[in-house]
Amino acid sequence: AEWNSAAGPQSRCFCQLGGAGLDARAIGLVNWQCKKRIGALAYVLAGLQAMRSPRPLIHVRANEQSSQGELVLLGNGRLYGGDFALFPRADLTDGRLEVCVFPRTTLVTLFRIGPSLLLRSRVPERAVRRLSGSAITLSCNQRASFELDGELSGELPATFTVQPAALRVL
Repeated sequence: AEWNSAAGPQSRCFCQLGGAGLDARAIGLVNWQCKKRIGALAYVLAGLQAMRSPRPLIHVRANEQSSQGELVLLGNGRLYGGDFALFPRADLTDGRLEVCVFPRTTLVTLFRIGPSLLLRSRVPERAVRRLSGSAITLSCNQRASFELDGELSGELPATFTVQPAALRVL
C-alpha cells in the first residue's frame, strides 16, 4: 500500500487483506485490555460501536471499474477474519486483488447478511459489489483511515498493489 502522510510518502507491505470505512474505524476502537479478556469478540463490540458514528463514503477504483461504499475490503487470499470467505475468486498467484464493497453498513444490512455469514461463511452476493484489479485506489471526501492485516495503517487516499512472489513461505 502507498499513501501520503504529514511525514511524506509512505508504503507498507501486507499479506492478506486491507480495509477502509467501518472496518478500519472498528479496529481503531478496539479496546486492547478487553481483547486480552474476550478475544475476537472485542472486534465485534468495536464494530457495533463504530456503527454509531458517521460512516464516510469510500470511493474505489480498480483499473477501469469503480464503486463506492461505507465498507471496502480488499484481499489477496480468499478469507477474512478467520473462516469468512469474503473473496471467493481470490488467487494468491494471479497478481490481482479482489475487492468487496458494502454500499451500506447499517444494522439492517448486518441482519440481512449475518445469517449467511455465520452459517455459510460468506456474504450474499446481492449485498455487495465486487471488483478486481492489479491496482486498487481508495479515496474519500473526508478523513478516513485504512487498515492492513488488522492493523490501523494510514489515511486515504491510498493505492494497493500486489508484488508477485515477494514473500516466500516455508
